[in-house]
Amino acid sequence: MVVASDLHRFLPKRESGLSLMEVLWGTALLGIIMLAGLPALSGMVKRYEAESDFRNFRNIVSYARAEAIVRKKDVVLCPRKSGSEECYDTAISSDDDEETVWKNGWILFVNNEGAETAIEADDLILKVYEPLDQNLTLRMGGSTGAGGQLAFLRFMSKGNSFPNNPSALFCQLEGDDVNFAGRVVIAFGRVRIDERSVAEGLCDAL
Repeated sequence: MVVASDLHRFLPKRESGLSLMEVLWGTALLGIIMLAGLPALSGMVKRYEAESDFRNFRNIVSYARAEAIVRKKDVVLCPRKSGSEECYDTAISSDDDEETVWKNGWILFVNNEGAETAIEADDLILKVYEPLDQNLTLRMGGSTGAGGQLAFLRFMSKGNSFPNNPSALFCQLEGDDVNFAGRVVIAFGRVRIDERSVAEGLCDAL
């Protein structure tokens, strides 16, 4: 006599796992999903890196102002001469030249004597910053000379800055679209971030 507990021995066995066809279809579907998502993922990573560089610059100028107040001395942020710990001291002749110069990294130092674009023996270097990513555009606003370009940012012991109202516009473009936009404005020494829509409009006009 066959009891209920023995019935499983007479039923057809069911194969476990997936068939080869199911595995192939699943692999193909996964590949399609990944390919479709790669551009969006790449854009997100680039946007995150641009945001990080932008926030870092904002923190740098805030730190420079604070150091000037605490030390009661001028603190200067200058564009870095490529591969060195010296300020870029050649005349900046155009907006495009200015962008290239400022993307190459910065030096923050206490200016005890001499010009803002030359680090003298008595000056104190606070920090040296690395170049920005090549797909990020940096446009400086404000002027320290007759040509209209910005050669340095100087913060003084009372917290004010020279020039009075400089700015830094960070843009990352993907074709005709703005992937990231951010603008730091330094109004008489005080650091603020513009509305994102304002920065996007400025980047879109480039």
